[in-house]
Amino acid sequence: VWLLLLDEPLVDYVVCHELAHLTHLNHSAQFYAEVDRIMGIPGEAVRRDRELNRVSRSLAALGRYR
Repeated sequence: VWLLLLDEPLVDYVVCHELAHLTHLNHSAQFYAEVDRIMGIPGEAVRRDRELNRVSRSLAALGRYR
């Protein structure tokens, strides 16, 4: 459900991330290269992954302390 609260660029990243898992069942360098290829922006996968982790921790904290 928390995915519905994300900005569109992060939703796009999640979709690309999951598509990359069709060929790479891990989070290796090759996996992130595939995410970059799908997104069409070299180096973007790692940056968006860090942003997604930061946002998801913030959203989880909100849910715990309401």
